[in-house]
Amino acid sequence: REPYVDAHRAIAAVPTTARLYLVGGFGGLSTPDGTRIKDTPCFPAEYKGESDAAFAAYEALRDAGTDLTVQAPAAVIAPGERTGAYVTAVGVPAAGETISSQDFAVAALDELEQPQFRGKFFTAAN
Repeated sequence: REPYVDAHRAIAAVPTTARLYLVGGFGGLSTPDGTRIKDTPCFPAEYKGESDAAFAAYEALRDAGTDLTVQAPAAVIAPGERTGAYVTAVGVPAAGETISSQDFAVAALDELEQPQFRGKFFTAAN
């Protein structure tokens, strides 16, 4: 965990005007009451360390004032069909519990080509 977080802290320490795009995790999204999903009792213990590290990396970049966009997948991401159809949400899970890895990639490319979520932590789901 620490090498991953330390690497992102080092990136955050370098002044840049470049836009940074981070693929985060579902655990960094919030429930309706504002609790991070990674901090809820139902979050799988085997993913907790990875989720904490990913969120700490996000916080380091955000707190440094970088031009940052974070994309998180739905609760389940897996290979599947590329449909090109997905829904998005900011800070909370999007409607839908899954996303194909193909559509997750399409959502990333769409955001990079036509930014809608600059400075946001967003998610996409089918």
